[in-house]
Amino acid sequence: MPLDKYQVVQFSKSEAKEDDSLEKVIELVDEWMADESGYDEQTYPQIEAALNQNQLLL
Repeated sequence: MPLDKYQVVQFSKSEAKEDDSLEKVIELVDEWMADESGYDEQTYPQIEAALNQNQLLL
C-alpha cells in the first residue's frame, strides 16, 4: 500500500528527530572555530609539506 503525503512527512520528521548527526557536526565545527590553542597553525605547515612531498602517490 503506497504512503500518502502525510505519512511521508511524518516519517521524515521522526527520522530527523532520531538522526542528530547534522547537529553534532555543527557543534564540532563551532568548537573548532572557537579553538584558539594555535594547534592548527602549528601543525598545518607539517601536513602541507607531507602532502606536497607525497603528491605523486595521491
